[in-house]
Amino acid sequence: MKLEPASFQSKNDRSQYWFETTGKNVVQKAALFDEMEVKRRYNLSLADIINGELDFDNRTANNDIKLLFDTIASIVIDYSEEYPNREIYLTGSTATRTRLYQIKITENLDDITELFNLFN
Repeated sequence: MKLEPASFQSKNDRSQYWFETTGKNVVQKAALFDEMEVKRRYNLSLADIINGELDFDNRTANNDIKLLFDTIASIVIDYSEEYPNREIYLTGSTATRTRLYQIKITENLDDITELFNLFN
């Protein structure tokens, strides 16, 4: 899998990442890792940053899906290198987004499973 991510920054503990995607517009994004009730499991949330606030439901339709997914994949790799024993949980905020994530994971399944164990 050849990744071409946007550059990103993170907090020292890697719980929050920030980046911009460029399609029709420049859109500020955030990726957040939050501890869940299950030990060592962390939820990965994706949000647009609008007027300094996180918006988890905004649909930008910015024609930057490859850049977005390459950046998220790179962030997951970066996070996992720092915390190799943590599980990452990801689901969409809508059924449509969850399906899109499933499609993108399936398209890259061979490469992903070389790096990660996946659970459904």
